Amino acid sequence: MKKSIVVAAIAIPVLELFIITAFVNWLGIWQTLLLMFATSILGFIFARKQGMQVYRLARLQMQNSQIPSHALLDGLCILFGGILLVIPGFLTDAIGVFFLIPWTRAIGKALLLKIVHSSMTKGNWTVIKRR
Repeated sequence: MKKSIVVAAIAIPVLELFIITAFVNWLGIWQTLLLMFATSILGFIFARKQGMQVYRLARLQMQNSQIPSHALLDGLCILFGGILLVIPGFLTDAIGVFFLIPWTRAIGKALLLKIVHSSMTKGNWTVIKRR
């Protein structure tokens, strides 16, 4: 797990620079910068809208004495997607949009649940129950 994080921390910026360079050669520097700025702004607006919807759903579920587990997972995915959209670059924007669109976010939620479940079964997490 730690190795893959280090590889991703090195590979993603290198890929981003390659993609940005390709866009600069294709569109020009100002158009590329404008496109990157526009995706950040649109991503922020979309993430805020999605986040407010999830917040209302979680609040409604709690008022009805339900545990908002899926709403919380949606919220985490939206937060992650929003952060990725604010980071300059097209690869991170694509991944961020993936986590913001509800029907593709379901794949991200399933992956997140799998990672958490795997960590818990390996004993990497401890659940403490208080009275």
